[in-house]
Amino acid sequence: MNILFNGNLENPEVDISDSASSLREIGNSLFNIDIEIEFMSSQEKSEFYPENLEKLIFRKDITTDKSNLLSILIHQNNLLISGTDVALRKLGQSFLNFFDETCKENEHIHLDYYEGNDLIAPTSCSLTITCRHK
Repeated sequence: MNILFNGNLENPEVDISDSASSLREIGNSLFNIDIEIEFMSSQEKSEFYPENLEKLIFRKDITTDKSNLLSILIHQNNLLISGTDVALRKLGQSFLNFFDETCKENEHIHLDYYEGNDLIAPTSCSLTITCRHK
């Protein structure tokens, strides 16, 4: 897995890329989080993104906030995505649906906040998830 970052904490852009099968494994894992799960970055270089983040962390939100929206932020050189069980399962299902066996190299999805978004809480972080290869 590659987790690339534009280096701008004010308006962060992050690109996660991996094989379709690995992205489906991530999707499956989002259905069974106890507290959190981590995925390490391979630290590959990119001409478009000057920095690498160390880990992708998914954390179950166990507070009383039941908005079922995902929070996405850069924290201590990691990409942290947190949310309730419902929100994490929605994201997991999106991974399973999009990165299925028919997914081709460089196909990708964007996770960006927009007014009325029913998955992501307000954030300036723009996230792209790309199929690198099957």
